Amino acid sequence: YCGVCHSDLHFARNEWGFSAYPLVPGHEILGRVTRVGKDVTKFKAGDLAAVGCMVDSCRTCSSCKQGLEQFCQAGSIFTYNGPDKHSGGMTFGGYSEKVVCDEAFTLKVPKNLDPARSAPLLCAGITCYSPLRHWNAGPGRRVAVVGLGGVGSWAVEALARSGVAGLTLFDLDHTLLPLDSDYEWGEFTIRIGWTDPVDFARRNAEFYAHYQAGTLD
Repeated sequence: YCGVCHSDLHFARNEWGFSAYPLVPGHEILGRVTRVGKDVTKFKAGDLAAVGCMVDSCRTCSSCKQGLEQFCQAGSIFTYNGPDKHSGGMTFGGYSEKVVCDEAFTLKVPKNLDPARSAPLLCAGITCYSPLRHWNAGPGRRVAVVGLGGVGSWAVEALARSGVAGLTLFDLDHTLLPLDSDYEWGEFTIRIGWTDPVDFARRNAEFYAHYQAGTLD
């Protein structure tokens, strides 16, 4: 299984100007291990495994040693459209028939996750989860989410189950949600605010009060 990220479309259409063809997109990859190398210890054939947006790095620079391979000083190797230092050429992504990846950049997947629904966790999911964890967004915190797109919807799902004290959602598309109203997400109530890029905060008194006081977590 492989999810679709909007960046896949940008690369496929060369909208960023550096796509290398032939190109196979896809960096939200989840499937079954079919074979493992003799030195692999984390996986065995039949395991559920996942691959995200990177498949390699130098592993020796200060960033890599801190677990920040995305900032590799020698350059991260991305899942597709990146130089493949093992086989030459460019890496191909998750819309391939199969993917070969080093176990250091392969993730274990819990057995209770539905593979057909979980692939977007590899991009949109971690993109929202990382800052929520970094800023300790949880019980007692007040959080604002800007945009109910792919990443924003994952953020709302996570926050609605995290025990936050308040969640305000803003979106530039006013047709998605009614303004200045409450939206029921399961048992959780989300406050819907105004989203004009200049004065959206001023139109939501509660949010603006926290903004002025510096108390918005």
